[in-house]
Amino acid sequence: MKVLCSAVASLSLAAAFAGVVPAFEEGKLQTVCEGAAVKSFGGAWIYQGAPDIADDTTFQAGNANAREKIAPKSSKELKSNYFGVCSTRMPCLFENIELPEEAIHLIDGDDQTCWMSEAQPRSRLQPVVVRIDLPLARKISKVVLRKRPLRPDTERRPTDRPVMPLSVAAGRGTPVEMKLELATDACSWKTVFEGATGDTEENETVEIVFEPTDAKQILVTATALRQVEFFMYSFSLAEIEVCGEDGVNRALASKGATIAVNSTRHCEMPYPSAQRLLWPAHWDLGVKWVRIGYHDDPINWHRVERVKGVLDLDPLAEESVKALAENGINVIFCLDFGNRLYSGPEKRQFTQLPEWNWCMPNPPTTPEALEGWERYVEYMVGMFKGCVHTWEIWNEWTAACYWGDVENPDAFAEIVRRTVPIIRRLDPDSKIMLGSVAAGIWGLGKMAESDYENYVATDFKARIWKMFAKDVDAVGYHPFYNATPGWLPEYADDIAGFRKWLGSVGFAGTVHASEWNVNGRPTEIDPADAPAVWCGIHTMTEFQKAKLVAQVMALHAAYGQPSCFCEMYSAFYAQTELSLFKGSLLQDPVSPIQPTAAYYALRNLATAMDGFEPTGAFCARLGEIDGKTVHAYPFADGERKGVAVWWQDCTWEDGYRQISDTLEIGVEAKGDVVAYDPVNGVRQVLDARTGDGKTLVEGLMLSDSPLFIVFD
Repeated sequence: MKVLCSAVASLSLAAAFAGVVPAFEEGKLQTVCEGAAVKSFGGAWIYQGAPDIADDTTFQAGNANAREKIAPKSSKELKSNYFGVCSTRMPCLFENIELPEEAIHLIDGDDQTCWMSEAQPRSRLQPVVVRIDLPLARKISKVVLRKRPLRPDTERRPTDRPVMPLSVAAGRGTPVEMKLELATDACSWKTVFEGATGDTEENETVEIVFEPTDAKQILVTATALRQVEFFMYSFSLAEIEVCGEDGVNRALASKGATIAVNSTRHCEMPYPSAQRLLWPAHWDLGVKWVRIGYHDDPINWHRVERVKGVLDLDPLAEESVKALAENGINVIFCLDFGNRLYSGPEKRQFTQLPEWNWCMPNPPTTPEALEGWERYVEYMVGMFKGCVHTWEIWNEWTAACYWGDVENPDAFAEIVRRTVPIIRRLDPDSKIMLGSVAAGIWGLGKMAESDYENYVATDFKARIWKMFAKDVDAVGYHPFYNATPGWLPEYADDIAGFRKWLGSVGFAGTVHASEWNVNGRPTEIDPADAPAVWCGIHTMTEFQKAKLVAQVMALHAAYGQPSCFCEMYSAFYAQTELSLFKGSLLQDPVSPIQPTAAYYALRNLATAMDGFEPTGAFCARLGEIDGKTVHAYPFADGERKGVAVWWQDCTWEDGYRQISDTLEIGVEAKGDVVAYDPVNGVRQVLDARTGDGKTLVEGLMLSDSPLFIVFD
């Protein structure tokens, strides 16, 4: 079969983006605050200095030395670090974006399409508003909220994500309580209903009947929401009908009606116009690793080959990969997912939600499908040779919603066997990573060598890792999403145990903590909602999240592991805040997301630890602290030395929880010993004693937020 590539069209568009109209514009100076610029990345305003997240504090008892602000650097200005992010969906042309949940579906007359508002962590938090405008005033007497009917031909497959307990399916999320108002001038509103709808799952409609009233504008305000899918509380319907006594539905686009809402869940991404403006925030952050393609992206096989035999990459997505590389970022490129042209299902049975988690195409297993996969790999590797640091073969092949079928390690192994030689041939200078797995290493810190054989025999992930240990350069795992407090003090032991086991099967490459996350919800989840909450109800504050992000990043760096926080930014899942940006308002079409304290903490850490590598050339020790796990990890950058220090326990609290301790470093410092605090972005010269081949820092105010201590 001949592989056709739409090269002319793609190149001309790419040239347009790269030439007269730049693909990605750098942040625009918006204002200045206390001497530092604030740049606008679309609707996100990012302070270019190191903001004072908490009250300033000394890092050493009795130390009166001044504390100076760190000047954060961009990715292009930095030499190297182990810090990274998983991108949110990649930029692409509007024509290549799925938008299955837009408000227009409320007035399209199709009961199988639907709209969904952004989700919230509580039923009563931010009202969701829907306004329908008729082209002229009509006398109406009924408004119908119509649910999406559940039909046999739209049933989910066993491998698709089910509706969570306590929740309803997309398109069936009627309000628990609402207000209905009418007006003819969009000013003098008349309330015709207010209160509980009384709806139950068995009902297919909620009908609100009232005295015939002239109306040109219809305003629905949902004040108490129902749980929808696994997104928590949302407003989601198939249709809103506006009828008079003649029974004719006037709320149709075909009758000139228009609709506006204050919140929409725009699939798995910020609105397309925001994507292009937000993309440069990746290099503003100063990270040196960005992972792409792991989740419903334009570079996935089924997005690239939409007509059988025609491989055609979105030109804006192409430019986004190149822009990362041009700005000094190591790109981890996931080669991902099946293609229903070859593997099915022939069409999506459930189109109301994005493919990820629902209706993913089956993986390639037949000879024809595997040949199609090979062509996709050749096309992508050939296109991005020299731009990609690490090619990752599939994301979370151990999870049905990403594999697209019941997990099949042997089928995944066949994909790996076919993919590795293609990459080695076309891009020999790049690295190859075995597809990352969800979780997978918990408890390995306690595994004895005598348990190794049984581990391989009983865990198919271990069997695959062992099978390809000498064929790949990297192994990826996803340690946690929203880890409970009790897990983390033992996590370092699990990293060490995993790496030791990998060494025992001949793996000598790099381990990637390629995806992990902690939340920063401003609103706690009600414990009564626990059965319906994805990744747990435990909640930390924005400041606690900043401290933990810095902890985990420093820990991974100490083991030489590239570490990607997931995700960079997102205007969806506002109920979890699983992002380095926070969704402060749920608006349509663009949610105004803003950087969190964790964004600034990571940016400061990236600058402070630039160029440092973990080292065994000297040791660093702290004293023991009752009930706490203490960490002291040595680093080096040529003649410069560094030590990352902090303590942790099973609780999360705001503020710097400082405990006085003595740090002993097994080498004599020649110059100033300086402590860097990534959360507040400050540095302070410490008082230190040297002699007998060591350096002592006494009275160090050790915190549950890392300090990075640097000296020559």
